[in-house]
Amino acid sequence: MPINSGSHFAYQDSVVKNLRKYYPNPDSDNLSSYIHPLKEKKVKKPKQKGSKSESIEKITVTQLFSNLQTTDFSFDDQPYASLFKIYHQEFLNISVEKNLINPSSLSLSRDGTLVVTSARERKHRVCDCIENCISDCKCNHYFSQPDCDIGWDSSRDCFYHGYDLYMLVASDSESDLPVFPLLNSTSKHDSHGFLETFFRMKSFLPNYHVNKWLLDSAHDATPYYRYCRKNRVTLFIDINEKRGVKATYKDNFTIGKDNISICRTGRKMNHDGSEPMGEGFILQ
Repeated sequence: MPINSGSHFAYQDSVVKNLRKYYPNPDSDNLSSYIHPLKEKKVKKPKQKGSKSESIEKITVTQLFSNLQTTDFSFDDQPYASLFKIYHQEFLNISVEKNLINPSSLSLSRDGTLVVTSARERKHRVCDCIENCISDCKCNHYFSQPDCDIGWDSSRDCFYHGYDLYMLVASDSESDLPVFPLLNSTSKHDSHGFLETFFRMKSFLPNYHVNKWLLDSAHDATPYYRYCRKNRVTLFIDINEKRGVKATYKDNFTIGKDNISICRTGRKMNHDGSEPMGEGFILQ
């Protein structure tokens, strides 16, 4: 693109203005558009050291479940399609052929890894508000890495810019072998990241059947229990203490060899109905 520009930012601005002319679909290699507004709500530093940041999602887990279950993901439209084909052929298929992963009966867990792409967010204005002395401009900005954003690294207690590599792994395999990877934005809460990844996996790996989920307390939400109950998926999940459970959960009984709970007196506990929401059973 021939251009006579005095600065790097002038060059970028010219590229943005001519992007549609030279590239009909310049966002095809990204999930997000290069040009979009600034985020209204940003990740905040947690009050307690070592804690994860609070969710800033605009939609609820219930809404996301509903949206994703009715979404038909086209594989060829995904920016990572060619990379996933290589991964599928050179790794996943070989793991299945060597009986390291059983696609007919998968127990899925997840493993998140931070992917830092830069020291700070790369963006610049595409409007002339500054030249017109408008300081509180809310116009769109051009983002060099539109799928990246700013997140909180709880292990290092610092902010970072990049992705969150959300990896679905076969928990019943040796060393938790990867099944389906997806790069999510760093600000995406784990309860949303799992759903975004899982429903894409269902679309792209239709012959893989999942019968168990093993998740941490970030996924402790009623829609998860309802979905698993409806689809006959066995769910193992940590209880989220922020939802009111302060003490050790159920330390007044043990589990017998036949997997039936035994109370402190040594007697087997009996089924005594269901909870009002139908999400579990009452024992006595």
